[in-house]
Amino acid sequence: MPRNPADTDPTHSAIDFSTDIMIRLPELASLIMQTISQWSHIESNLLATLAHFTKGSEATAAVKELAALDGHGRRKKQLLKKAEGEMSGQSLNLLKDLFKAIIPYGFIRGRFAHHIWGVCNALPDEFILIAPKERWLVSGGVKDYWRSGKFSEGGLADMPKLDHTLIEVWSREELSTLISGLGKIIELTINLNQYFDPLAPKRHLNFINLSHNPLMQKACEMRTGTPRPSYVPSNL
Repeated sequence: MPRNPADTDPTHSAIDFSTDIMIRLPELASLIMQTISQWSHIESNLLATLAHFTKGSEATAAVKELAALDGHGRRKKQLLKKAEGEMSGQSLNLLKDLFKAIIPYGFIRGRFAHHIWGVCNALPDEFILIAPKERWLVSGGVKDYWRSGKFSEGGLADMPKLDHTLIEVWSREELSTLISGLGKIIELTINLNQYFDPLAPKRHLNFINLSHNPLMQKACEMRTGTPRPSYVPSNL
């Protein structure tokens, strides 16, 4: 879980959000691109899943319609809506639980793709992440500070400073763990895709892989409120 600099850097050292961070730190760029690429594979597998439970010639149109929607949240809502019209029981529950299991990863992927990366001298082995609006608010505040003439009155002590509680700190180890977690989600989406494929030869094995997965079991427990819940195979 990412922290904020105030947790480990009480001195609030200066943070560098230069636009060439990715060029200067190719290792960071590689880790970030791995997370974004893995999420794209997850989205692709979910589109393939939709094709399996959409009837005949409607599949292509349904997949195109879903892919055209902006944001994972909107695509998830639309996919579940279509699924509820085509299936029920444990098949639908598996899909719902998979979405619940991947929610945290979707939020993180969104921040990685759209937020600003930086570094801090006081945290040499870690990377900094901040939302564009928070970075802009500080920049805009500094400009307003200079324009107001307050500099001549109070000096630099009154200049607006970055709110460190709004900044995330990611270590290399945390990023590697995240990438490993995304890999496990990809395996789940592959198993779900094959489970919904009526021509797949070993759907019962896909069901076992899904129903025994710790992430799916946790999601199922949250949905049902039942400790150690179990899935019952259907339509196999």
